[in-house]
Amino acid sequence: MRFNKLLFVLSTTLVTLSKATPTPQPTDAVDIPAVEPVDIDSVGDVGGITYIDDDEGDLELFDAAELPGKEFVKRDPQCSAPCRTDGLLFHTPINSFIKNYRNKKFMSPTLDWGSDGCSVPKAVAKALKINKDKPRGYNFLPSCQRHDFGYRNYKKQKRFNGTSRSKIDSNFKKDMYNVCKQYSGLKSWKGVECRRIADVYFKMVRLCGTGGCSVAKVKSILKSIF
Repeated sequence: MRFNKLLFVLSTTLVTLSKATPTPQPTDAVDIPAVEPVDIDSVGDVGGITYIDDDEGDLELFDAAELPGKEFVKRDPQCSAPCRTDGLLFHTPINSFIKNYRNKKFMSPTLDWGSDGCSVPKAVAKALKINKDKPRGYNFLPSCQRHDFGYRNYKKQKRFNGTSRSKIDSNFKKDMYNVCKQYSGLKSWKGVECRRIADVYFKMVRLCGTGGCSVAKVKSILKSIF
């Protein structure tokens, strides 16, 4: 009998404690479950939209500290094609842009994902013996792909002009410089070389980005570094 009473007291105490103890609330963005179904959910508001990975709801684009309100919300249906273009072009880390959007083409056919890589004529690349997408081993292909994304969608949306072109070109340079940032310490000289090549590629798109350069002109620009 005494043993049964002890069990009753213990069980009553546990029930009381379970009712008194509040369910722990998530304190970090990564603890908050994604909204179901997980299909290009968004977090907060960056450039009209902030994206996360579609596979398992894992954050791919922004650190938890950067998420306003730390709450998951569904994609804003009011975010138009221009809104999505700007979010992906100017407010998404380049690696996430390539991994989550261009490779999987979530937004097609709404957005134009076409790209011919870095626009160096084959004849020029052959004459100078360079890999146009990875000159001297520096991988500028993702930067060129996002640059094409900007040009093609701004033209499609009839927003392409001198001002927008300058902004897209500047973003292209920033993306290339981010490639160069990985070289430091004993490899800092590679960072310098990388930025010099990036500057030449930037100069090339500023002078020839609208198709106004001959093959000879492109070759003369690139010969300054190769």
